[in-house]
Amino acid sequence: VESGFMTKKTALQLAIFESGERQIVLAKRTGIHETRFSKIVHGHYAGNDDERRKIAKALRRSVAELFPVSVEASLGDGR
Repeated sequence: VESGFMTKKTALQLAIFESGERQIVLAKRTGIHETRFSKIVHGHYAGNDDERRKIAKALRRSVAELFPVSVEASLGDGR
């Protein structure tokens, strides 16, 4: 039985966990404000290309690995 407190983690959240680094340390290393960094990590803000590249570099991962594009986003709404 799963706990109600368990939530599905994103690739970015898992990479941060696996790195053993604190979010604030990664934010400072990337030069992204802590609040903005947190919003990107928790999916409240997608981040721009430069921010995504900085985060991927800090975590030694690819942008595509950390920020997979959804099928819906890549297809658009068909209008």
